[in-house]
Amino acid sequence: MDGDNPIRVFILDDHEMVRRGLRECLSAEDGIEVVGEAATAEVAVSMVPRLGVDVAVLDVRLRLPGSSGVEACREIRTASPGTACLMLTGHADDKALLASILAGAVGYVTKQGFGDELVEAVRTVAAGQSVLSPEATWRVMEQLQALMADGTADTLSTEEQQVLVLIEEGLTNPEIAAEMALPEQAVRDCVASLLAIAGI
Repeated sequence: MDGDNPIRVFILDDHEMVRRGLRECLSAEDGIEVVGEAATAEVAVSMVPRLGVDVAVLDVRLRLPGSSGVEACREIRTASPGTACLMLTGHADDKALLASILAGAVGYVTKQGFGDELVEAVRTVAAGQSVLSPEATWRVMEQLQALMADGTADTLSTEEQQVLVLIEEGLTNPEIAAEMALPEQAVRDCVASLLAIAGI
């Protein structure tokens, strides 16, 4: 991105106080501008593409039924491929990290990381780099493979297994749909099944 322009950030979290804290933390930094926020995934997915967001900071788990930061990440990646998604969670755990990687996130920060860690993560992903360590990525992919090996793979359709491979290669929903000659809704359904494996 152009170094002369501020990093445009969007915040998704269903706790107003958390959003306020995130906004104040990020807005205090030179070169970062918070351009919008939402309490639900649906609102975030509709707003982010219109606002020209560079980095979306998304809470992994939202309280509203059917509303997930992970699902929002996948939809935002599809509608706005230039937006980097940085996942935020209260507790670091492999299932949430796995779901985030499957959804196309390039970063993962705990809420205990408010401050310098969050700011650094925003700057890093805005520069086109990942804050997911290779070790963490390898660990959760190994976990997924273990789930597949213990019989879970038998419950997946051939399409779901193919979608998983293409997600790991970094393709977005429309790209997967084109590659597999499937309707985009079918791809979304496959992704939902894979996220369910991750427990999100």
